Amino acid sequence: MKAAERDSLIALLKSLDRATLDEVTAGLTWREKAVVSQRFGLNLVPRLSYQQIAKKFAVPIAKVYASERKARRAFHAKAVRAPSREAVALVSEAVERCRALTPELMRHLKSNTGDVRKVPWDIFEHIVGEFLAYSGFREIQLVGRDQSTSADIAALYVVPKLGTKIRYFIEVKQWRDRVGVRVIDEILGAMIGEREKFGWTVGMLVAPGGIRDFRKFESKGELEAKGIFVKHKHDILRWLKDYRPNKKGLWLPKPERRVQKANHVLQRTPPSGSGRTPRAPRGAFTCG
Repeated sequence: MKAAERDSLIALLKSLDRATLDEVTAGLTWREKAVVSQRFGLNLVPRLSYQQIAKKFAVPIAKVYASERKARRAFHAKAVRAPSREAVALVSEAVERCRALTPELMRHLKSNTGDVRKVPWDIFEHIVGEFLAYSGFREIQLVGRDQSTSADIAALYVVPKLGTKIRYFIEVKQWRDRVGVRVIDEILGAMIGEREKFGWTVGMLVAPGGIRDFRKFESKGELEAKGIFVKHKHDILRWLKDYRPNKKGLWLPKPERRVQKANHVLQRTPPSGSGRTPRAPRGAFTCG
């Protein structure tokens, strides 16, 4: 191992926190861990030469070389790929500045669920729409800026085999907002007032921040009986866990921004490859 490579590896290992270092060395035996700690000076252990380590453990020096090679392969397989704290901070800042949803951002959020709370509100609405599209919903429109409706998202679900159409009125709240039960009353009122025009069947409130003053409704079942389904933080995280990227881009690459009226003729679902966003090179992180 060249001196420059060794020094670079040592600097990388010393920059890792203890939990990451333990993960990197999880596949090594206790003796291999001791050899690499003393060879590289980790965990406040003084650095020793090959000869000193061989003498200390009473083993041939070739055994020390072999232990170091095995440890080095483990480090390169895991530690070299571990992002630094600076890299994590830069990615988090990039998430906050995103202007559009991309396949790369979805892949990042799936692996870094904590960053979903950092995305702008309009991107979060698109993320909810992307989950719906992946789950088989159709005619998904992001209509938060459409003044003709109080909904943030309109979506249609067609029951398999039966063909029954269920049109969803969806209200999306930002991650940090803990909403009051008044929002549910507003959704109920809007659904009834707009039903003739847009054909709303049920309502959904996506409120990852939670709901306060919920005692007005005795149970979740009572609320669902009124046609309102509430999705919380754990639902968002479960959606992210279950989500699988589209091989050709997003499931909802170019959502409509205006709500369709109830008498709109049901369109065919576009084939999986049509209108998809081109895929960026592996490892790239872009967010529009």
